[in-house]
Amino acid sequence: MPVPELDANGVLPAGVFDCTLAEVAQRFGGFEEGDYFTLRQDELCSGPMESLKEFSEVLSADPRQEAFVLVNEKTGQMRRIGLKDYHDEAKQLVLHEGVPEKVRYHFENARNLLVYSWFHYPFNSLAQFHAYIAVEAALRLKAGKPKANFRMLLKEAVKKKWITDEGFTLGRARKSAQPVYPITIDGAQVPDARSYCEVLVQSIPNLRNTFAHGEVFLHNSGATSMLNCAELINQLFDKPLTGAVAAGI
Repeated sequence: MPVPELDANGVLPAGVFDCTLAEVAQRFGGFEEGDYFTLRQDELCSGPMESLKEFSEVLSADPRQEAFVLVNEKTGQMRRIGLKDYHDEAKQLVLHEGVPEKVRYHFENARNLLVYSWFHYPFNSLAQFHAYIAVEAALRLKAGKPKANFRMLLKEAVKKKWITDEGFTLGRARKSAQPVYPITIDGAQVPDARSYCEVLVQSIPNLRNTFAHGEVFLHNSGATSMLNCAELINQLFDKPLTGAVAAGI
């Protein structure tokens, strides 16, 4: 169906609308070269105040989940995302057995929050926050510095090569891809020369502080951040050898 009219609040009604990018551009406009946009936190997170769900609705999906679909890359077919999709995603985010239990405790909380965000949408970003807590705990244990600054610990991990770009799925992809957001210097666009690890040194503490200082930050991409966190933590600790390898077989 074509793009429907917006409601009285200027919002699209819930649903999946089969339309082309050209129709979207005609309906909402597009960006010209040099255009940019910003979103304030209150604009990004505007909506009804969160409240305790009624007991009869506790096991019902959060209505905001209706906005998301999965697309089959081969066929182009779309289907609504479901609870099992969240659970399958969480099952793939695993810390190996060499990671200390204290760190795995925090990360398991993050995995469960990701799954239960199906029922309460804000749990998705809260899962991201708990994954950052796990990263900080892991770095403090690795460095033997229980009170060290988070960003300083990340810088130490990069300097001592505890973590490398090759250890991150997105880091490897970044090296083989064209820069999406180049840096503009004196009017000329140049690629971002920072390594992926250097980007994480800046972004992870900033995002952790956003949550810790009480900012409201809603999204459904917690799993992507959790993948980074899992791969970072797994690089910090030696993975136990399997029985056959340990025995020299």
